[in-house]
Amino acid sequence: MVPEWTLWNNLKWKEATRMEYDDKEYYIGEIMNPELNALDYVVELTFGDDFTRLFGEDKFTLSPGASSFAVAERKVKGGEFSWAGTYTLNVIGAIPAVVAPVVPVVPVVPVVPVVPVALTKEQIVAKVLAKNADEPCSTWKGMKVCYQKRVTIEGDDNDYFVESIENPKSTTQTLEFTWKPEWTLINPASTSFNLAPGEKETNIARYNTKGGAFSWSIYSLRIFDQVSEAMTGNGEDYRGGQNKTESGKECQRWSYQWPNKHPFAPSAYPESDLIDNNCRNPDGDATIWCFIEDNGAKNKWEKCLPLV
Repeated sequence: MVPEWTLWNNLKWKEATRMEYDDKEYYIGEIMNPELNALDYVVELTFGDDFTRLFGEDKFTLSPGASSFAVAERKVKGGEFSWAGTYTLNVIGAIPAVVAPVVPVVPVVPVVPVVPVALTKEQIVAKVLAKNADEPCSTWKGMKVCYQKRVTIEGDDNDYFVESIENPKSTTQTLEFTWKPEWTLINPASTSFNLAPGEKETNIARYNTKGGAFSWSIYSLRIFDQVSEAMTGNGEDYRGGQNKTESGKECQRWSYQWPNKHPFAPSAYPESDLIDNNCRNPDGDATIWCFIEDNGAKNKWEKCLPLV
């Protein structure tokens, strides 16, 4: 028979009959605090000398709706049994249930980071040039080059390279820049441009690696005269800026003896204009040519074509 709940001191008590299992005798009881009480009850349950507690505490607290089991083993199996003296159950007191305070939910206002407004190209150019008005100039590859320095500007976290290039010659010059990948050209719009006599342009490039190692070898430059690119005959009079062969190989500088040794030193052929690594025809060959920068090539030299 399933034991029934009985109300006792505002609590519900379910007393099980005596049980036998595995050649032993047990007592099992359950006490519950009904939810309607809305109070925490402190209960003390003490078993008599004939029983050993196996489960549950002597003293415990029951919150509304909670229950607790008590299990005890009879020390001496068999013999006359009486519920009297099996246990003593006392309700020590009632405690008002602790109600957690309602904490108002304060809406979290997201902090929107202030994103600095990027400077325009025109603003960058103006700020960079303002720092270089009085810098000295020098001559490089026949061009007048001024300031050429590394700068930082207000309102921007990047490093910039700036230089001004002016054409002092009497003919229009074409300048072709190849920038290294760690630099981004800001001004002018193209890496290749023409400079008329007396005209100048400003190069401004942004260093893409903030705080990284810096080298002034940041671009390669080819300059050629638009007039001198015209070639007549076999090109002995060619004075243009072509420095690559027909197959696209880079030319070796005439003043270098590596990777190819040769007798065409600039001092030995002063009228042939053997400057830099530009294609020339100092020996009256069929056309302009140059030694190539490839020490593994079968042929040490190759023919060239004018740039125009």
